[in-house]
Amino acid sequence: MKSMHHYVHQEKEINLKLLDNKHLLDPIQDLSLKACKGIVIYATGSSANAVNAAKPFMAKILNLPIFVSEPSLALSYDNQWQDNYIYIAVSQGGHSSSVINLVEQLQHENHQVWTLTSDLESPLAKISSNLLHLDMPIEEMPYVTAGYTATILYLYLFALKVAYKEKIISKKTYSSYLDELTKVVKQADSVIALSETWIKANFNDFELARRFVFIGYGAAYGVAKEAETKFTETLHLPAHGHELEEYMHGPYLGLNPNDILVLIDPCGQLSDRMKQLRIFLDKHMKRTYQISIGQSGQGCRDLEFKLNCSEYFAPLLLTIPIHLLAYELSQAKGIDLTVSFYPDFDEITKSKI
Repeated sequence: MKSMHHYVHQEKEINLKLLDNKHLLDPIQDLSLKACKGIVIYATGSSANAVNAAKPFMAKILNLPIFVSEPSLALSYDNQWQDNYIYIAVSQGGHSSSVINLVEQLQHENHQVWTLTSDLESPLAKISSNLLHLDMPIEEMPYVTAGYTATILYLYLFALKVAYKEKIISKKTYSSYLDELTKVVKQADSVIALSETWIKANFNDFELARRFVFIGYGAAYGVAKEAETKFTETLHLPAHGHELEEYMHGPYLGLNPNDILVLIDPCGQLSDRMKQLRIFLDKHMKRTYQISIGQSGQGCRDLEFKLNCSEYFAPLLLTIPIHLLAYELSQAKGIDLTVSFYPDFDEITKSKI
């Protein structure tokens, strides 16, 4: 089975292929924003993390509110669906039972829902009336990496295509964004090299951690949540992903000397606010790290990409060190990621179909 490490190294190729696919978004040719009040995206796990990473750009470019919702909550409680919203359901593998059940109910009530998945033979794809194909190889490893960034990129392209088609943005602006995304994706190799050096330099500290806390803002909130998911899945240790301001309203009181704290800075609107938090954390913690798309100036504990990259597109690169570190730590701890830690879980809960 191919490893997380393998798929991280495949991200540039996969994402460039998505950018080059002229027919990727043909299914939405007839999609209209007329009378649309907003977009609701249903997802869970890594798919939800990817949606949270893409959400700020989608809202900006479409000038619409974007809501991210857990499918099980929506199906059981938040089921006051209206025709003047666009509904999208995301499941990278297409086996999430909560997403499948939600799509079936929406379609049963004659609501239009678009489904995004990478597997055209999956249970989700087979029941979907409006299918969007995440055109990439199906990941053999259950702890997805390439699928996470590909989902983010697809949602960027979805928003751009709709905005251009609806004349919200000009052809020049549309092309400019595509060029910018291509430049960002092409930085993956250099980001991998920098990430591997940073991981090696700080590995002893990382290996001793009993809990990981990740803090991000804007699009990097989705990266912090992805870190929470991957570190919990691969290391079987508690990990938490917080939005910057949310962390400062209570969770900071749970600081522990054995924690590893990682700030994730897309160098955007709240960068100064994150610097204030860093001053506090360095005063009380010995092991605070920062991953920055630009430059933080904090020394060897920090990973700086020093790239001129939009904060909205930064998740495509900021997630790379997160996935690599989770993988390397799991291997150092002797954890076999090809073997399910609780093989009876899906059998009992039917979480995946």
